[in-house]
Amino acid sequence: MYTDLKAYSHSFIQLINTSLLLLILNTIILQAQWMQTNGPNGGDVRAIVWDGSKIYTGLFGGGVHISSDNGANWTRSNSGLPAPFLVQTMLVKDQYVFAGLLNWKVYVSSNQGQTWGEANNGLPNSTVKVLAEADSFIFAGFVNGLFRSSNYGVSWNHIGTGLTNIYIKAFALKDSIIFLGTGDGIFISTNYGDNWIEKSNGLTNKHINDLAVHKNFIASATESGVFISTDNGENWLQAGLSGSNTLSLTSMDSILFAGVFSSGVYYSSDNGLTWFQFNDEYPPNVITRVLETRDDQILAGNDLGIYSVSLSDPVWLDMNSELYGTTSYCFGVKDSVLVAGTNSGEVFISFDNGKNWVSRRIVNGFNGPVELEFKGDSLYALCFSGGLFVSANLGLNWNELYIPT
Repeated sequence: MYTDLKAYSHSFIQLINTSLLLLILNTIILQAQWMQTNGPNGGDVRAIVWDGSKIYTGLFGGGVHISSDNGANWTRSNSGLPAPFLVQTMLVKDQYVFAGLLNWKVYVSSNQGQTWGEANNGLPNSTVKVLAEADSFIFAGFVNGLFRSSNYGVSWNHIGTGLTNIYIKAFALKDSIIFLGTGDGIFISTNYGDNWIEKSNGLTNKHINDLAVHKNFIASATESGVFISTDNGENWLQAGLSGSNTLSLTSMDSILFAGVFSSGVYYSSDNGLTWFQFNDEYPPNVITRVLETRDDQILAGNDLGIYSVSLSDPVWLDMNSELYGTTSYCFGVKDSVLVAGTNSGEVFISFDNGKNWVSRRIVNGFNGPVELEFKGDSLYALCFSGGLFVSANLGLNWNELYIPT
């Protein structure tokens, strides 16, 4: 169709930028006010925490949302948080709620998330990856170090004697032992983080994504599957999902759950010997970074939003009503149809001027920015580093034009 699709993809970016500028200028001129659409709902969920009847969820690009009716409805609560609200992790400790943000360190709320203030005295100008607690202490794990607070974040002290890797990614407390997952191994501490000893024997992949206590074991999610230790980290054994980039873990009763990159959620009832998919009505090809459980309920946070399931009714439910965290990268308009390209490889489509939205992933495995442009009756999508695609039905289905090699 095109003699040089590579050249077309470059000119496509220039065309989009010009079209978007004209669209924005025309909108400003023709309309005196803006109206919020009902969506797109959902977003890139990075954290889920409970506090009594409240659920807090942290979205990368959407900030903090709070639900008081078990996820049926959400209220955005970002007063005091810095835009663009890139929440990475959250923690509830007594009457305080904490949020860790990309490049903005730690924020705290003393009024159930209604307003937020900085809690950064002693912290580096860096990105926090995990917030956790152990007894009276709060821990903040950064990409370049570990910090501890004994006064609810009023001040922090750097700790980490014995850590040979300071990219902190995961935290678990089993009895009186703290387990720390890093970018290169697992470390344990028996004195609240003053000293650390590496315990990675048996790990064939030492890039740790998550840790969870399961029965009397400790489970580790790595880029090559799940490992389990029955002796407090002295030795680790592969426990299934070998070769799979396992991002998240949680445990409920005798069942261990795992979120796998682009493959959904799996469960094992025999300590990881066998695994089964747990994906009825779960969205395909998503990045499940968060799994949390309470009572009979499992919550999963992925790059599309938050989903819920119970063991008594094992069908996943979409909980994204009024959850606004989708980062829209660009927009297109044709008659009454709105399309929004995102930073996560998706296109959202509305056929009723933004009242309701449906989502479509252009190509499996691509989770980057999407540029969109209508030309005649065709909608073109440029997936950065993912190729060029065309849709003849307003984005509902896509055909490949060019895939980079």
